[in-house]
Amino acid sequence: MSYHHAFLGGLLEHVLSLVQLGDQVCDHYPFLHRDLVLAGMVLHDLGKIEELSFSRGFRYSTRGQLLGHISMGLEMVQEKMRQIPGFPAELKGQIEHIILSHHGKLEFGSPKEPMFPEALLVHFLDEIDSKIEAMRAQYAADQDRPGDWTARNPALRRELLKIAGGWPTSSNGPDAEKP
Repeated sequence: MSYHHAFLGGLLEHVLSLVQLGDQVCDHYPFLHRDLVLAGMVLHDLGKIEELSFSRGFRYSTRGQLLGHISMGLEMVQEKMRQIPGFPAELKGQIEHIILSHHGKLEFGSPKEPMFPEALLVHFLDEIDSKIEAMRAQYAADQDRPGDWTARNPALRRELLKIAGGWPTSSNGPDAEKP
C-alpha cells in the first residue's frame, strides 16, 4: 500500500517492469520456462486488485485486511483455472506455488518459500523491483532535504546516501529520467 509503487498505475508499472526483467533473465538462463516465469510475474500480485481500494488515497479493503493479497490472488487464479477445461494439474500447482512463495520467506508473509527456479526468480525480481522503486521514491521525496542522507525509508528500514548527480525522481516507466 505504501512501500513501493504506491501511486495510481503503480501496480501495472510494477508488473510490466517484472515482465521485462523476467524476459531478459530468461534470455540469460535459457533452461528456465519463460512462459511460467512471465505468468508468475503477471499473476503474483493479482490479489492486490481486491486487497486495496482507492478513493482519495490507498486503503485496505476489509477483505484485504483480513486475508491479504497472496491468499486473495490465489483464490482469483484458482477460480479462473477451474473455468479452463483440462487445465494441466502440474502447471496449476506451479502457478499456485509462485503466488504463494513470491515474498520469499515465511517471515515476509509467504506461506511457502520458492521451491523451483522460476518461483525463485519471481521472488528475487519482485524484491529487486520493489526495493529500487522504494529508493527512487525516497530520493524524490527528499530531493530538497539538506544533507547527505534521506529520511528513514520505512520499507527499507534505513536512511539512504544521496549520490552526487542525483537520482531520477519520476517513476521507472518508459519516460523516466536515468541517472
